[in-house]
Amino acid sequence: MIENPQHFNLITNFEEITSRPNFVEKVTIARGEDVQNTISDLVGFYVLRDFVSCGISSCGRKHQKGYIAALHDGNEIIIGHKCGKKHFGVTFDEKAKQFKHLRDNANQYLQIKAMFEKLPQLKESLERILNQSGKMTFLQIKMAVKSFKEDALDCWIRMKIRQEVTSNGSIFIDYFKTKEEINAEILSGRKNISDIKRVLVANIAEYDVIATWHNAERLKDYFDRLYREIKNPNQMDGVAIKALSKKLRQHDQNLRELEDYIKRGNRLFTPENLVQFAVLFTKPYEQKIIEKYANNFA
Repeated sequence: MIENPQHFNLITNFEEITSRPNFVEKVTIARGEDVQNTISDLVGFYVLRDFVSCGISSCGRKHQKGYIAALHDGNEIIIGHKCGKKHFGVTFDEKAKQFKHLRDNANQYLQIKAMFEKLPQLKESLERILNQSGKMTFLQIKMAVKSFKEDALDCWIRMKIRQEVTSNGSIFIDYFKTKEEINAEILSGRKNISDIKRVLVANIAEYDVIATWHNAERLKDYFDRLYREIKNPNQMDGVAIKALSKKLRQHDQNLRELEDYIKRGNRLFTPENLVQFAVLFTKPYEQKIIEKYANNFA
């Protein structure tokens, strides 16, 4: 059953059931009657969008999922997935086990089918996120990160930035403490007093994007591969459906993360943010280099 793709061609349209030549809407099975003398086999499994009336007249309920049951007289009805046990104490265990894999994978099948049907919209949404999440596109941020690491600034300036800027973008500078500050520490009873203090002078917003941008590229690769793999599940075998369904679990979360990376990249690469690197340098020409670089993103 697992290897036969036809078993994954679940009945998801009620018309597929009602158009079966032997289908009847209702049969009467009295309570206490040996239902196995009436129902001979389970021949199909359905999962529908809407609830439909049970084929057992005494049930009186509507179901969204269940079985197509073949009767001894050759006709077929639909029953809910718990009707046999609930109304007649019969579970059709043997046949139900044969459908277990299909039942367990019904949501996977329907998920892939839904994704396949809206694939053009999914691709359009991805393109919007890649290209319209801010002033800079995904590709522009990718190139800016690469350039920042490799050639955007002189080597010694890049080294200074790597050494002095913390992973979260904080920039500290050492200053000599005033006599008043030192005396205050002495009076407070503090031991091992240093005459140097570290002062936070700037914070580069979203600076960690540079170190973690490879995660954004990994997310984009995920969507590039995934959208190539999505196809009509009726053309897929059980192994492929299971593998694709597993990948789809992270779809929405990964899309949110990718969009967040692009928005953060746009907050990083702005003139007013990047010009803060200039506080690390004292020479005017060094500061001019930083200003020129920052203004590239105006």
